[in-house]
Amino acid sequence: MKPKFYLAIVAALILGVTSWYVIRPITASELLTALPPGAAPALYLNVKALRAVGILDKIAGPATLEDPEYKRFVAATGFDYRHDLDAVLIVSRPADTLMVVAGTFDLDRLAMYAKANGGRCAGEMCSLQGSAPQRQISWTPLRRRVLGLAASPDHMAAALLAGNSTQPDFPVPAGPAWAHIPGSAQRPGAGLPP
Repeated sequence: MKPKFYLAIVAALILGVTSWYVIRPITASELLTALPPGAAPALYLNVKALRAVGILDKIAGPATLEDPEYKRFVAATGFDYRHDLDAVLIVSRPADTLMVVAGTFDLDRLAMYAKANGGRCAGEMCSLQGSAPQRQISWTPLRRRVLGLAASPDHMAAALLAGNSTQPDFPVPAGPAWAHIPGSAQRPGAGLPP
């Protein structure tokens, strides 16, 4: 066989693997690996699956009822959760809320939005004042189509999600929506009724 034939085969394999990696869905287990150790309880939503069966529209209501501020955000960033959000993993802690989100993001437009609204960016991490002075919204890309987000008094809290590779310490459910509440959070005195 000719060398060109081998090159064509290698190129086709590389293209196939790369395409698969880009379009395959990101799993809940992959999102969980971005959390800092001990981060729980967690709530997971496969927004793409909920959208596909029409549940997202029922939960969110008509787009015509969306807040004008949200509509300005969509116009400025090009990000609309109704179309661009695939999955979200949320962990609420006493001082902050951490999120790992999968979807389609225009990082340049998100950075421009932050800067145009009094925020700042350092490298790829950006932050923006939230709805209250002690609520800073920060985000940073973690990997392909995945952002780490935080709502915290610390404007760099999204950094808590960068560089982690924690494996989940519980069996990850396969469903499109689930919550994990560890036993330590369920005991009396942990914020839940006895």
